[in-house]
Amino acid sequence: MVFFPYDSNGKLVSTEYLRHNLTETYKYVTGYEKEFSSRESGKAKKLREWYAYIYPKNLTKFEQRKLVCMDICSNHPNIAIDEDNLYHGDTAYSYVPTADGKKSLELYAAILNSNIFWWFLKHTGDTLQGDARRTKTNYINPFPLPAEVSKKDDAAMSTLVSDLIEEKAGPARCEEVQRLEDAINAAVYQLYGLNAQEVEVIERAI
Repeated sequence: MVFFPYDSNGKLVSTEYLRHNLTETYKYVTGYEKEFSSRESGKAKKLREWYAYIYPKNLTKFEQRKLVCMDICSNHPNIAIDEDNLYHGDTAYSYVPTADGKKSLELYAAILNSNIFWWFLKHTGDTLQGDARRTKTNYINPFPLPAEVSKKDDAAMSTLVSDLIEEKAGPARCEEVQRLEDAINAAVYQLYGLNAQEVEVIERAI
């Protein structure tokens, strides 16, 4: 269960509001006041409300279309486009485009789910049990995005990604899923200007 005591503007919801407007939530939360207050060796007791987040971050970033990724990926990147304003804890990460971003989320989803990105993580991140990798921010920040992507290439990539999402949402056909994933990887290789020999090095390493 996730308790998110903030409104859509990132403002902390008060105890009084919970008591008068969300009575069942109030009963549940106050029933665990001791546990809430003891967080971080008692630091939570010093908060304005003892159930507030001790380290609130990016509280207003969830309510939007974004990319979401699991913290640990076992054998390939696992990054999805969130269409439902998903809220999550620290076992997942969200990637939000900048305000002046002009590229589609589908393009970024393609790149970050690609063989190139997995190859990058395997050479830069921690190696976990089962040869899994983490998608922590400090591992991803150095990853270079293509220098330039034309509107035509962005649109073509968006179509491929949308087709793949639609295929996986239904009674997915393995052959079609593989065809689309191969086409997306090939398109990403082209964005980075890789030749056949460089592609072979990447695919052998993953």
